Amino acid sequence: MRSVILTLVILFTVSSAFAQYRSQDNEIAVYYGENTTTQPIGGAYKGTKSPWSSLGGVSYHRMLSDYWQIGGDVTIARWATTGDWGPIQGPYGKNLGYKPVTYMIADPAVTVAFQANRVMPFYLDFDPSFVRSQFYYGVTLGAVFTANDGGTTTTTVKTPETFIYTSQFDFQNGKGFVVGVQAGYSFFLTEHIGLNLELAPRFYEVFSSDPRSNYINKQYHLATFTAAAGFRIRF
Repeated sequence: MRSVILTLVILFTVSSAFAQYRSQDNEIAVYYGENTTTQPIGGAYKGTKSPWSSLGGVSYHRMLSDYWQIGGDVTIARWATTGDWGPIQGPYGKNLGYKPVTYMIADPAVTVAFQANRVMPFYLDFDPSFVRSQFYYGVTLGAVFTANDGGTTTTTVKTPETFIYTSQFDFQNGKGFVVGVQAGYSFFLTEHIGLNLELAPRFYEVFSSDPRSNYINKQYHLATFTAAAGFRIRF
């Protein structure tokens, strides 16, 4: 890990030495999008489907040169999977079939991460200091904090007799780390305001204190994929 950090520092220092003039060195992005997760591996409850869930965040980056930037990112997301539970046997042995169940992994999952991006800028022909648009790609490394109440939600079925089953299972709070990559494109409408699109796969390792089922959910990992759009401000 130390060698990787040292290599990044050297690359940023060298690239800064050859930097061209740039009128704005700082960028703030505010974005909203959707993310989907893989089934958690290591936990007791997994589901079979991964619906898309809402996500929002904000990031700050500083240009070290025209081609490198470093910064931070804070993301708030919802992680959930769904499945079918059954076949359920109701009163008097009546077969109620399969019923939908939601596994709420985190609501929300808050990620705080360091980012380093390689930037490919495109300038205006008549103003070499103004970046009209840019592609970027890079790496993410940070921490994640998941919040949840660890409860369950029940649903009542009438058969015509009344039968109650668990339709949602919530994980407990947890914390862990995240590694990932991102790639995006920015187009600036003015010197200071632009539009931004980004795609970002990430891998999470989470540790929980959930005591249920003999702590079977105490550690799990999953991957997410995010597609987001928003505004980027330069100053």
